[in-house]
Amino acid sequence: MMSKLSHHFLRAFVLSSALLLGACTSNDSPVTPATYADDAGTTARVRIALMQNPQWRPADLQITTEAGVVRITGYPPTGTDLGAEELQHLVEQVDGVRGTDIELHRRR
Repeated sequence: MMSKLSHHFLRAFVLSSALLLGACTSNDSPVTPATYADDAGTTARVRIALMQNPQWRPADLQITTEAGVVRITGYPPTGTDLGAEELQHLVEQVDGVRGTDIELHRRR
């Protein structure tokens, strides 16, 4: 049988562990293997949509997805007036996209 002192140490350990683990988690949805797979699929579908559109070159863009939000950084095609609004419109039509964060830079 556990002594009273051991019991108190065990309770303190369990409580402090729970508090530490609770502080490490966020209020957002938990990231699961399914979430990673969904995000990878969304990124692939966005790349395919860009490859099928002759105005955009996905090789000049960094594309990532986190919880359905697609982040794109990079350069629009040279010699065009295409910008973030056109890219956002195209990306938002892709299945699985819940939002966009687009940052395009002009070449000098």
